[in-house]
Amino acid sequence: MQQHGQEYTRPRDYHLQGTIRKTHRIEDATIGIQETLSGAVDLRGYGLIGLALPDLDNCSLGFQVSDIEAGTYVPLCNAGGVPVAVIVGTGDRVIATEDLGMLAAYRWVKVEASKAQNAIRTLHFIVKG
Repeated sequence: MQQHGQEYTRPRDYHLQGTIRKTHRIEDATIGIQETLSGAVDLRGYGLIGLALPDLDNCSLGFQVSDIEAGTYVPLCNAGGVPVAVIVGTGDRVIATEDLGMLAAYRWVKVEASKAQNAIRTLHFIVKG
């Protein structure tokens, strides 16, 4: 899945209105060195399939959301007002769709690590157009 910013291709492409469409896309969220927050990712209403993670410094991940790119980003919380967090620890992994369902309603998302990262970390949202 190391296809930074490019479309992830599968054998089953399909044609729509004369255009070849890929069944999946990759949207990157990058956290800089000694930072905790990624840049904004435009999920464009795509169906979210998963989130592929690089080897991270031991942390959990939270999410900030906004309805517009230059808007105010607020922490994504559950019904009790507690920020949603995914414990990721270290090592490469993919977070499954059912654990990301809370992001489905939001177009603009930032990923927030609970701990500053010691290297640039690029996370890949796997989406279906």
